[in-house]
Amino acid sequence: MDESKRDLFAERPTAIVAAEGWPFVAPLVAATALGFAFAPFWLVSVVGALTLFVVAFFRNPQRTIPGDEATVVSPADGRVLCVDEIEAPDGSGAKNLRIGIFLSVFDVHVNRAP
Repeated sequence: MDESKRDLFAERPTAIVAAEGWPFVAPLVAATALGFAFAPFWLVSVVGALTLFVVAFFRNPQRTIPGDEATVVSPADGRVLCVDEIEAPDGSGAKNLRIGIFLSVFDVHVNRAP
């Protein structure tokens, strides 16, 4: 890969909301906006709070990779629950390393390449 393409991928800006979240976010934003014109305030408040929760759930913050090439970086936010070996799903009997990461509703739900 030439140097210009490498720089393009290294400095890729991220969207504020993950692409998979837009089908959930867009209707809620529209409902909140329409609610200001036609619905009672209490209903707009509930839908607006739900909208903010869904946007926070699907947020996609910019990340900088810390350390050098020898640093191990997690692909997701959250808490590592287990690191163990499992049998390969193809039935070959080979062992694979599994790392289980728990994501609460307050963690960023975007998995990146480790």
